[in-house]
Amino acid sequence: MEEFKVGIRYKMKYIRKLHHLKQHQVAEIFGITRDCLAKYETTVCPPARFIFLFCKHFNVSADDLLDPDISLETFKEKYQNI
Repeated sequence: MEEFKVGIRYKMKYIRKLHHLKQHQVAEIFGITRDCLAKYETTVCPPARFIFLFCKHFNVSADDLLDPDISLETFKEKYQNI
């Protein structure tokens, strides 16, 4: 059976929750509003600069974050211990 493929927003939300952070806390780290981060996690693709900073801060590969062929389960397995 093929695994469900997901976009960046689900993976970003997973990483945030893995670190036990609320949206407003992550927004503060990156100097954006909570509403802006909420949009990135739901409907709007974040700009490249944000993706770069997010990956660097949380030690996540941009390839893994952006690749729609990497399922959420595979992503979770790889990053569950960061």
